[in-house]
Amino acid sequence: MHTSTTAESAIQSGKNTPRHRSSRLTKTLISATLTACLGAVSFGFVLGYASPIQKDLKEELNWNSEHVTWFNVSLMYICIASVVLACAAVDQC
Repeated sequence: MHTSTTAESAIQSGKNTPRHRSSRLTKTLISATLTACLGAVSFGFVLGYASPIQKDLKEELNWNSEHVTWFNVSLMYICIASVVLACAAVDQC
């Protein structure tokens, strides 16, 4: 009479196979890579956002150069905060 052990039943069910572990690693790797890449893309969009609208900000909102500069600086602070949040998201994976 042959009885299967716990290890044999786990192997037969496929729950503890290298394939199962590698798929979890792949999901983690993909999510971390996307987080890092999308953070860089977001940073680039924010850096380039204020340049084309500076003229409109000055004309429509009656802003002077100092106001536009503060607007650009506030965008940079948002970028810095998003990098910190992205790092926390990657660490969670």
